[in-house]
Formats: sequence, C-alpha cells, structure tokens
Amino acid sequence: MRASLILIYFSTICFSISYSQSFEDEIKAVYSFKIADLTAKDLEAKYKQLDNFWQELNADTTTYLPKVRKELVKPGYSSYFYFDMSSYLEMHSAKETDKRIIEKALKNIQWTELSTWELIEKLRDFSISGVDVTDVTFQLLKQDKVKIVNPDTGEAFNQGKILAYLLLPLKRELYLKKIAAYFEQATPESQRSIVTLLWMTNTAFGVKQLEIIASTCKDIDVRSYASRLIKRFPPSDVELAAYKDLLPDVRKITLTGVYNKALLIWDLKSWDQLILCSKLMHYYECIID
Repeated sequence: MRASLILIYFSTICFSISYSQSFEDEIKAVYSFKIADLTAKDLEAKYKQLDNFWQELNADTTTYLPKVRKELVKPGYSSYFYFDMSSYLEMHSAKETDKRIIEKALKNIQWTELSTWELIEKLRDFSISGVDVTDVTFQLLKQDKVKIVNPDTGEAFNQGKILAYLLLPLKRELYLKKIAAYFEQATPESQRSIVTLLWMTNTAFGVKQLEIIASTCKDIDVRSYASRLIKRFPPSDVELAAYKDLLPDVRKITLTGVYNKALLIWDLKSWDQLILCSKLMHYYECIID
C-alpha cells in the first residue's frame, strides 16, 4: 500500500511539473542561485533538489535530452545551470554536435560565480575529452591571487597551475596563439602564469613567445622570469642521469611518454614531474613543432 502511494505521489509531481510549468520555468526555479550566496545548510538542500531534477531527466531521456540541448544554447541562465547541464549532456551523449553545444554553453559561465574545485575538475574532464574550455579558463587571467584546494588530496592550485591543469590536455592550437595574444592585456601576475604555461607546452611556438617576452615585456620581473626559464633553468646532474645515455629519438619518445602520463593521470607528484620533464625537454631540445 505504501509503495503504491509513493508511486502515485511521484507520478502526481511529474504530471504537475509537465503541465503546470514549462521546462524553462523549471530550470529557473532549480538553478537561480549562486554558490557563494548559499550557506552549508542551503547548499545541502540545493544539492538534493538538483539530484531530484537529474532523476526526473534520467527517467525520460528521450524527452529531456532534446530539451536540455535547446536550453543550453540559450543565454540568460545561471552559471551553475550551464555547468551542471553540460555535465548531464556529456554523460548521455558522445556526439560531436553535443560537444559543440557544451563548448557554447561553457562560454556563459562566470568564473567568479562558480569558483570551486567542482568546476575545475569538470572542466578538466571536458578538456581531456577534447571539449574546448579556453573561454571559461581564460577568465582566470582576470582574477588576482587565485588559490583553490583539492578537498580530497589537499593539493593547492594557484592561477598558473590551474591554467596548466585545464589547458595542457587540450589540442595546442585551441589555446596557444589565443593566450599569447592575451599576454599584453594581462596583469604581471597573470603574465607570469602565461609564461609558465608557454614554457610547459614544450613547443617551438612557446619558445619563440618566451624569447619575445624576455626581450620586450614592460615588467622587468616577468621579463626576467621568461629569460630564466628558457636560458637559466637547466636540470641537475641527478635529473639528467636517467636520460643522458639515450639516443635523441629514444630520449624524446621517453620524455614525451613520461610527460603525458604525468599530465593525464594526475596525482600529487604530477606537477613536479611535468616541471622536470619540461626542464629536460628544453635542455635536450626535445621541442614539439
């Protein structure tokens, strides 16, 4: 008897939602919030509401997936809507057309409204799967003193580290020229982050840009930092030991493999490994064209 009543209750709710308000109205009711405005108790209640919304969508994906696609390309919703429903669409579709919808939706996210580890982890998932996350990530360059901690590992991420974490897995043509073009309008702090990223790409383009920055940047500290990375940051004898006797082609393949593993299978050692690999790749001129 109780199970029947529960079924009737939920059926009534779904019927009411379907016929008393539009899908757009329901989205506004569920997603009109900013995380920064919520207390811990409010956030717990909000997550329960979001879970219920997802359950409703999952119960009838044939009906709701087209609706989600339609709303994701519209402007005017909260940042969390674009974040959450992009995640939903990714979970239910691997179509290239849906990746493009997600890319368009992510452009509506305001980093200051959703500056959380949850956002960073999801953007990294998108990046690894080939979704262009550059627009939302570049908003970091307008933020000062960024620091976000992974709550599971305690690893701290500043601006430069987040840029590398999110952008390095992407195809380089999606962000390299774009971030180099942004350099002049960035603050010195953000310029240092860009310098770090350019150096860690281990590309000929990155080296060329660092040489330009080292000779023309208005900020002397940024200019010195770029010069140090490309000219005065050699690996130690201990760091060279494992690679010095390898043939150049074998060395490049080996270093690239270590680099990619550290980048894609991230743990507490990955950041230091990426820096070490970059030092070695620049030293041995294992530069990617």
